[in-house]
Parts: sequence; C-alpha cells; structure tokens
Amino acid sequence: MKNITLLSAALVILTGCDGTMNKASTPSATPSSLNQGVIANSSPALNLNSQNQNQSPQKSDDGHGDDHVGIGSSSPSSTSSSSHTSSSTATSSSTSSSNAVIKDVLINGSFEILNTSVGNDNRVVQNTLVSKKSWDNYNQVLGWFDEVSDGIELWGSGNEGVSASNGNIFIELKGNRPDKISQNFIASGQALTLAFDIYARTGSSIDCGFSVLLDDKVIFSAAPAHQFWKTYEVALNLSEGSHKLSFQASSLGKQTEGALLDNVRLLSGHVVPPRTAVGVETILMALSAQSPVNVVHREISDAIQYVMPVSNPRILMVKSQFDMGQLTGEYAFLQSQITSLGYNLTVMTEPLTGLTLDQTSGYDVVWFVNPSWYPRIQATIATLYTMVHQQRAGLILSGDDMAHDQLVTMDSLTLMKYQSNGTSACGQAINPGGYVYEVAYDDAMSNYSYDIDAALILDPAVQVVADAATTIPECSLRVPAITRYRTIPGI
Repeated sequence: MKNITLLSAALVILTGCDGTMNKASTPSATPSSLNQGVIANSSPALNLNSQNQNQSPQKSDDGHGDDHVGIGSSSPSSTSSSSHTSSSTATSSSTSSSNAVIKDVLINGSFEILNTSVGNDNRVVQNTLVSKKSWDNYNQVLGWFDEVSDGIELWGSGNEGVSASNGNIFIELKGNRPDKISQNFIASGQALTLAFDIYARTGSSIDCGFSVLLDDKVIFSAAPAHQFWKTYEVALNLSEGSHKLSFQASSLGKQTEGALLDNVRLLSGHVVPPRTAVGVETILMALSAQSPVNVVHREISDAIQYVMPVSNPRILMVKSQFDMGQLTGEYAFLQSQITSLGYNLTVMTEPLTGLTLDQTSGYDVVWFVNPSWYPRIQATIATLYTMVHQQRAGLILSGDDMAHDQLVTMDSLTLMKYQSNGTSACGQAINPGGYVYEVAYDDAMSNYSYDIDAALILDPAVQVVADAATTIPECSLRVPAITRYRTIPGI
C-alpha cells in the first residue's frame, strides 16, 4: 500500500548564486611537542614521538567522503593560562545528537555573532554580508580576538561562490600578516576533540597553509588544496584550567588569499556520534528514462539501503523548483517505485528560499531530484551538505544534470567535477531514436537515451557503481552514471 505525504512550500523571491572550480589535495600534518597520530575512525593512533619523530606525517587528501582528517591523542599539556586582555573566556554549551549529548567548550565557533555591526572599512554591515555575498574585516567577533591588530576577515555565505559549512558566516586566514585568531577557554581535565572545517580558497597548497596552536604551541599544521569543505579533527588531553586555542595562516604564495575556516568545535567526545555512517549516492540519470524497469527498481532499492542501512527508513523526496518542465513524469515514477518497495515516503517541493535542516528532521533518507536541469538554489545544497556531515540522514541525488555547477557548487556533495553535459560524444549527438548510452550496473545492462553529465571523480573514496558507454561505433568514452561514498571512511 502506498503511503505518500505531500508537503507544500511558500513562494518567496530567489536570489542568484555563483559556482567555483574545485579539486582534491594533500594536507600534511606536522608533529609538535605534543604526541600526535593519524587515525581513521577508531583505528589506533600512531605515536609520532617514536622512531618516526623526525618524519612529517602526511594525511593524503583522499577526501574519504566524510571529508575528515583525524589526528590522534596528545599527551596532557601543561596548564597555560592566557591573559590577553581583549579576549572572551568561553562558557560551556551543548548540542544533542541522536545518541549522546556532546558539550562544546568554545563559543561562536561558526563566527555568526559579532560585537560590532560595522567593519573596519565601513563598506558593509554584518547583516548584509550574506545578502550581498560579500566580506569585511571586523574588530570584534564574539568569543574570538585578533592577535595581529588588523581585524578578522568575515565572509558571508555565497561570497565567491563558497557557502558556509555551518550557518551563514565563515572567515579567511590570509598569510600577509599573517592572520591569527584566538579564543580562551576553560578545560576540566578531560579528553576533548577539536574539530574544524577548512576550504582552500585558491585550490593551491602554497596559498592556503595554516597552523593550529594550543597555548601558542603548534599542535597541527596543513597545506590543503581541496576546494570543498573538509573537517579536520585533533584529539587532545588537556590539563584542568585555562587554555588558548589559535588558528594562524602560514601561506607562502598569494599572501592576500588563504584558507577559509568555519564550524570550530572543541567537544567532550567524538564529532560524529556512534551511529551508522550515512552515504551519499549520485544518480546522473532520470530513472524513468532508463530501461528495463527491473534494473531501475534494483538501483533504487540499492541506493536507499546504501545511504542509510537501517530497517524501515523514513524517506523525504524533495522535488526541485526548477526542472524546465522536462521529464516531469520522473517524480510520479520515483514515488511509485519507492512505495512499491514498502517504504514510507513524504514528498515536498523545494522552497524557493532553499531546503532547511528543520525540514529534513526526522527522516533517514533525503532524495533530492531534478530530472532534467541543474540545481539552482545554493541554500538547499548547503543544507544537504550539513545534513550528511552531521550524520542526520543519508542523501540520494538524481537527475541527468546533477553534477552541473553552473549556478551552484555541487562537487562538495558529489565529489565530482563537472566536465560537460554529455549531450554528445565523439562528435555525435545523444538523443532518443539515435545514439544512446548503455549503462552497466553490476551484471545488469540498461539503455539511457538522454544526456549523462561527463564528470571527473575528485576523490578515490568515491565508488563508481554504474558507468555508461555510448552506442557510437569506435567511441571509447565511458562516464560515471551512478556513484557513491560513505561520509566516514571505511564504514
């Protein structure tokens, strides 16, 4: 029996968004006076104070879907109380997960709250940073202080096509001063996990180097080149008392451009609660245009079970606002296929202001579908990114332009870089009645007669579970048709 709930969305004015070019990279970890180790999930930490002490360990930026880089436990540090007069001492707050309460000892880790409304150059006030997709320098940001007396450079989400990884504001660490921001906090003598999100603005490791300091001692350094948000984690055992956390630029290239920083947390527990690691699956086709249907049925079932392998997952299907009126039978087709598998399905249309986290709450799987056109609302993509990286729900993206980045940046979700729309191959057109794609899914073959985006895989953690070749004679082109990855590597 079908169980479909229809939701409606209010109409408001849409603002445009820009896209950026992205690629993967290799951040490196530098040992310090604290014991450190590179970890993947729960793997034992590597003690760098052994025979490897003279080697700088490097964490290959293979992305691993979750965009996490983990650094192992440190030994207890000495109590070092900072007396910086312009600082604010953090008080404890908490956030709840589905399995535990994780306390954050920092405040304003996403830089959303300011102590002043106007930047140094008086060009834009804080409440227009996002609406104008702009930036400005600020003397004060709640909880944080600037140690180079030149202000903290805040970016509004969407500036230069980069969405904040959390909230609406993030900062840039430039190398010309070099930028250094700090926050004082109180530790109660327990193990903590420092987590923060980094985006390499220029895509060059030379430009985007940075260091993390605890009580003015470097505990982690990296030179990233990934132009998507990646979460870094550092495990710490701190002595009881006052400490200072700092982030400092170490750019060797373009001194006025550097790493972007957001979503800083110092948590009394691991960032990701002990829950099944969610997955992200990208289907670069309108499935109603694929045949035979038994292969499509299998692809749908496999996708749902992959992104959230739980019993009776609750599924939200979000229909894109902008589909050009093409292949609109896709929505009814997917509803029929999903409900025939016995799943509870809720259907809503994407709001013009973008999907919100609250609208995804309570669902195990969110399926965002635009059968024939590229996504256009950056706020929706930002919400979906936050949703999967906070382990709230698995994500399925489907549509034959889903890798496209003309108006929004999709590669932080798909971990693929758009190359072309796939309407032609080897000088020949792809269309119904002419040359088509042959899609290989495990041992099953199917035909697809519309375009499939040609996309470059950015991350070796991405699995290509279906690829497509054309029926054009002597054309060797093959493109990914269905890809997937886990948001926690190895799970």
